[in-house]
This record gives sequence, structure tokens and C-alpha cells, in this order.
Amino acid sequence: MIILDFPASVPIRHAPLWLSVATAGMRGLDGERQVLFTENRYWIGDVTLPPLTRVQAMACLALSDELRGRARVLRLHLPNPGANPDVGMGPVTFSDGARFDDGALFAGLSDADPVVVEDAAAGASFVRLDNWRGRSLMVGAWFSAGGFLYRVSRNDDGWLRFNPPLRAPLASGETVRVRAPYVLVRLTDDTQFRNRLQYGLYTEEITFQVEEVLKR
Repeated sequence: MIILDFPASVPIRHAPLWLSVATAGMRGLDGERQVLFTENRYWIGDVTLPPLTRVQAMACLALSDELRGRARVLRLHLPNPGANPDVGMGPVTFSDGARFDDGALFAGLSDADPVVVEDAAAGASFVRLDNWRGRSLMVGAWFSAGGFLYRVSRNDDGWLRFNPPLRAPLASGETVRVRAPYVLVRLTDDTQFRNRLQYGLYTEEITFQVEEVLKR
């Protein structure tokens, strides 16, 4: 499997991803519909790029050629607005409202990616993370581990519930990615990710569709 990185010079405007779900079932003799669920969810979604400069657009054109439609895999780094929302929102305040003039963090608040505190088996839906980033990760925020992507549904001071369940085990001491989570994807079809360089200078907004790759 050949994995290509999305160009770091190209910003991603939006990357909403959803878990694809396929339930089954039929109505019983009492008229009640039975619903059966199997945990086979995977991420699908749209990736939107803003209007690009000529240099950025040409980098995307070259990447599109290398992807060869769905033949190759794209490593897609995602914006993560739910990762420590206080970062970038001004100086940290004391309980009385006083501020650090330079915006520094309080002692002990590491900006590093969080670390797994306890082993978690494949199929688990909970994991305990250490450090400030892990404890303040918002509900709805991303984290990735081993190239697999997860979305937080609950955070009790670093004790996280998330979806989907772990694709692979996590070991104590392993770092998970919060600042730059990523997912491995393929284009949903061979016609995706085609951009047009206008007058040889710029592109319009571009949206292409992707789906998660689970094989490693």
C-alpha cells in the first residue's frame, strides 16, 4: 500500500467526517421494527479547500496524478478545533481574572500531545490520557493513534469515551495525536480531487469526497 501525504502548504478549509453506518432488520409479527447493528463503521466525508494560489494548485494537481484515482492512499491531517480551545484565545487567566502578559501557560500545563496512561485493548471505547491536552480535549474533538481516527464523545478529566471503538490496541506510554490528528483515506471514486487552474493563476474552492482505509 502506497501512502501519500497531503501537501503541508495547502490549507484545509473544512473536513467534516461522519461514521458510515448500515443497520439491518425487519418488522416482526407484532409490527415492531427490529434494528440490528454491527460495528463495521468507517469514516466518510467531504474535504473542502479554499481558493488556491498557482503554486498550491499545481502541488494538488501533482498529488492527484500520483494518487492514480483510488489506487493509492492519502494521509489527511485534519483541523482539530476541539483540541484545547484556550490555545490561541489570548492569555491564560488566574481565578481573579489576572493575566500573564505574554500568554504563557501555567506551570505544569504541557502543550505536548497526550500519553496513554493504561493499556487499552482493541475494541475498547474508553482510554485514559495524561497531560493538559488529554484532560481538556473537548467532546467532538479528534485524536488519532496508529493512523486510525477517533472522535471524543465524553471526557472526564482525561478518561475518554470515543467512537469508533479502538481498531488496534493502545499501550501505556503511547502518544496519541491531538495537535495534528490524521486519517488514511481513499477517494470515493476515480473522478474526485480534480481542480482547475483558472487563467494559470488560481483555483476556485474545491471539494472532494473520501472514505477511510482500514487495512494496514
